[in-house]
Amino acid sequence: WNDNRSVVLAVLALLLQSCSPIDNDKTFGEEKVIARDEQWSGMVRIKDNVKVQNGATLTIEEGTVVTFEGKGMLVVGNDGTANIRIEGTSSKPVQIDGGDGIQLIQIGRNSKISNCRFTNVGSADGYALRVREVFGFPIENLEIKGGGGVELAKEGIDGGEINGLTIRCENPIALSVPADYKRFIRNLDIQGKQIHLNGGGNSTVNLDGESAYLVDKPIYLDDKVTISGATMYFSANAGLQIGNRGIPTIAHLEKSTFLMRGNGKWQGITFGQHVQRASSMTKCTVSGAEVGVSLYTDVTFTIVGCDLSRNDHAVKAIRGSGWDATTIADNNKTGGKNGVELTSKKDTSLPIMRVAE
Repeated sequence: WNDNRSVVLAVLALLLQSCSPIDNDKTFGEEKVIARDEQWSGMVRIKDNVKVQNGATLTIEEGTVVTFEGKGMLVVGNDGTANIRIEGTSSKPVQIDGGDGIQLIQIGRNSKISNCRFTNVGSADGYALRVREVFGFPIENLEIKGGGGVELAKEGIDGGEINGLTIRCENPIALSVPADYKRFIRNLDIQGKQIHLNGGGNSTVNLDGESAYLVDKPIYLDDKVTISGATMYFSANAGLQIGNRGIPTIAHLEKSTFLMRGNGKWQGITFGQHVQRASSMTKCTVSGAEVGVSLYTDVTFTIVGCDLSRNDHAVKAIRGSGWDATTIADNNKTGGKNGVELTSKKDTSLPIMRVAE
């Protein structure tokens, strides 16, 4: 009996141990480097930076709460391709609190972000989430409250998609994206915050009045370009270059306002040599530019009802291309016929002559 009793007690001890709750809580008090696959669950407290290195995958399970105590951040793929999988659900989202945000630098396509809530992540003048390269993975139901917004670099899109992005950040700029952001973001809710355009994108561009747009460098728009009911602010030397990169482009600009932001002059709007005859510009206002509208295309298209008079030069058009100064002046506010200048293709004062990116 004694031998049997010992066996029974040993089995009971093992059963009790297996039924006991496992403490998944973690605290990282100094910089942590993740060089192999790792999973987080429960409560995770971080007091410094965490780096997910080349070849490793960090998985954050549903219901996990990750708290940055201080100015630490999570960096994924700083030395090569790494993966991050945030696997929240609608009933058990992953919560990220505090810190200087998440930077995704070189990201593998096995990554995903699902049902994740950021609270007071990133400084008010920064970003809670930055995606730098290879955004070829899905993000769904991402919610940001307080702190900074989201930055998606131009070179970082490459087939990725966001479905469900709500931003209530402190930063007036909620989102920094290429101009074709509607191609890969669905169900965006930023409620009056501004969108920074950090590049022209690679395909159809459709900008409207859902937000004010900020542009701080020349951006290049090609293929199909529609800007309708939009307000766009430009920093000094920024501008719109439309149909200037060898791609046949049909552009429609209507009921939109293009303004200088701050001091100096912006370049204005340039229609390049690949803009097609079906294009149009109607009921738009352009002000504070070196040249309101530069017409470098040989084909003519409709420009009607626009106020282009509050620029150093209202319009510059290529001499001998079919553009008629009187017709443009009669159909638009340009400061009279003298506000429309016919110029040579060799005129380097035209923004279009500047070297493209």
